[in-house]
This record gives sequence, C-alpha cells and structure tokens, in this order.
Amino acid sequence: MKKTILLIFVSLMLFLTLSAQVTQTGADSIVKEHMNGELKPYTIYAKENVQTGFEITTATGEILELNYSCWVYYVNFTEVANNKYLIVKESNGNLLGINPKNDENLDDLEEWKIVAIEIPFEEYSLEGTSCQWINLNYSYSSELITIYSNAELENHIICSSGNYPEIDFSKHTLLLANGSTPNGISEISKHLLQYSVNKYKLNIEILLNDSDMVDFWITALIVNKLKEESSVELNVAFIIN
Repeated sequence: MKKTILLIFVSLMLFLTLSAQVTQTGADSIVKEHMNGELKPYTIYAKENVQTGFEITTATGEILELNYSCWVYYVNFTEVANNKYLIVKESNGNLLGINPKNDENLDDLEEWKIVAIEIPFEEYSLEGTSCQWINLNYSYSSELITIYSNAELENHIICSSGNYPEIDFSKHTLLLANGSTPNGISEISKHLLQYSVNKYKLNIEILLNDSDMVDFWITALIVNKLKEESSVELNVAFIIN
C-alpha cells in the first residue's frame, strides 16, 4: 500500500514538473515584457524550437554553451550596434541576457521567426459631431488608409458645422480602416501588431449576427507617429455567431 501511494506521488510530481515547462508563447511574453519600455527601435527574432547545446561567443570572447533546454531570442537594434541574445530557460522561465562578440546581424536571421509586439492605440470617433466620413470604398475586400496630416484627413471628413476632433499629427498617425459585410455586425475587435521597425499588421475580427442585411464598418485608430515608409497590412476576419 505504501509503495502504491509513493508511486502515485512520484508520478504526480513528474506531471507537475513537465506541465510547468515554459512554452514558446510563454517565452515570447517573458521576452516582450523584458523589452517593454525600450525606446530604441528594434526587432525580436526567435528560434522556433527549443534549443539544447546552443553556443554563443560573448563580447569578452568567451564561448558560452547552453547545455540546457531553452528558447533563444536575438534582439536586433536598428540604429545602434548593441544587439543581444535573450535566453529563456524552458524549465522555469529564467531569463539570461548575453551580449555577443559580433554586433552585426546574424547571417541566418531569415531562418528565425519575428516576434510580434502588440501596439497600443486610441479609438478616434466622429460621434457627437456634425461630421461624417467620406471617400471610403466600403468594399467586401476592405481597405486601410494611413493618414499622416490634417490635409490628408480633410480628404475623408466633411462637417456641416463645427469641426472634427483634433489630432496632433506631429506625434500621431491615424489608421482608417473600412469595409462591408454580408450580415449584420454584433462586435468588432482590433489588434495592432508590430513585426519590425516599419512593418505592422492590423488584425480586425468582426462578429456577425444572423441578420441578412449588408452592413458597413469603420475603424479609426490613433497611434504613435509612424514613419511614412511604414507598411501596415490589414487582415479582416469574419466570425459567425
């Protein structure tokens, strides 16, 4: 009887140990939290599988071999030469930062995945004003307009009286997305992701109801100023309730 209880206890401890291992999603979160607040532009790359025996030559010339299971990340800074590795131990999530000897980009970065960072935004609305949106397509394929100035904004707003809410375009950019749906709309959710210094994706999920009426949608988001050469991809998904 005692042997049976002991065996069950050991099996339970082994299960808890295995279930506590950090997944890549969890490791991504640990790395993004660590980089939160970094003002210099950067891109985070990640090895897609758990690494064992990974070797890094440090800034002091030492060869460091990671002889434990870990998730490996490489932070590439755009404007400065202080790139670094971030290592997340799979067993407990401990984070290790390593400055490599060679600050230049790795030759095989195209084989690494880019870790997306969620970008905060502020909703922009014409509700409560005498203004309305104009020159929008409202097509099933949807469209995204990136607006960098008041002159560009005035091409898409008309007011019968008063004015539209001001936007400080010296500090912000407006992302204006619109489209139509084959059914009525119950809810819209948005997520803006940054993949590299000038590459973004706006994911919009639209929850449809059982109404067979064609519906139209507009989403306007104020974000920190983007460079005009930035690329923002729009991805719209319809979800049937």
